Amino acid sequence: MKIIFILILFSNYLFCEDESNNKKIPKLDLRNFGRSMNKIKLNQDPTSFIPKDKSTILFDSQIDDIKTNAKEFNPLPLTDNNKVFLSTNFGLLKFKLYHKDSPINCLNFKKLANSGFYDKTLFHHSVPKFLIQGGDILSRNHDVDDDGFGGPGWVVNAEFSDLTHSRGTLSMIRSKNDVNSAGSQFFISLSDNKKLDGKYTIIGDLIEGDHVLSRIEKIPTEYKQGLLLCRIAIPYDENPDNWIEIDDPVSGNKLFSKVPLSDDKNSYSETLKSMINNLYRPGVPIIVDSIRVYSK
Repeated sequence: MKIIFILILFSNYLFCEDESNNKKIPKLDLRNFGRSMNKIKLNQDPTSFIPKDKSTILFDSQIDDIKTNAKEFNPLPLTDNNKVFLSTNFGLLKFKLYHKDSPINCLNFKKLANSGFYDKTLFHHSVPKFLIQGGDILSRNHDVDDDGFGGPGWVVNAEFSDLTHSRGTLSMIRSKNDVNSAGSQFFISLSDNKKLDGKYTIIGDLIEGDHVLSRIEKIPTEYKQGLLLCRIAIPYDENPDNWIEIDDPVSGNKLFSKVPLSDDKNSYSETLKSMINNLYRPGVPIIVDSIRVYSK
């Protein structure tokens, strides 16, 4: 019941800014929405996970080039046969497009996708049984803390319809105070999210790859990985000097973790605290290899 209460209490939204023009762009509040967790199996020290794949990281000038290329790219008109092929390192997701219900947003999505804008970006937030969020070009820079604050440099108007958010629907993110502010960020619903109906533009629906979506949904967050390194008390036969104390941001309880012999105590403490406080950042990178809209 506590989990359900927190879900309701924090059903709010967070805002992000487009670094190029300081215009508000959207991001759902995934840091404060829900407390769901998954079971995981670890085959290595969780603190060794790198939030970003080094091979995907770009300099700011390279990101600017991608944004410019996307802006200048002119996609072919949408047709009834257009399908979205979203390839990830966990498998392929295919969507049909609702181009008649949301022609502006669907064409904008195709413009970004087929220009290569989304290639090698990350799904930077994931909330089990709610949604996964991606589409931010800043997930390709060196700073993990600005993931969710990026966009293409422009926004498009909302297109609300009678479509409903259910598992597999593909929708555009927008800011809380401006419905006409969708840019590049999008989310895929992991369950029926009817409370979002009429608030976010739905552009597509999953037609193949639900097993891939399930795989992605089960990826543990850094928070969950950090919990596996902690105990609720220091064992009686252990030297307390070899342990650190941190606060659990969900329960508010004190947690204790033993410092590995090879690690510096302060460094280990900072790393573990960062993990524990990242409630919704996937502990394993979910990489968008590419997104393309084809006429199939």
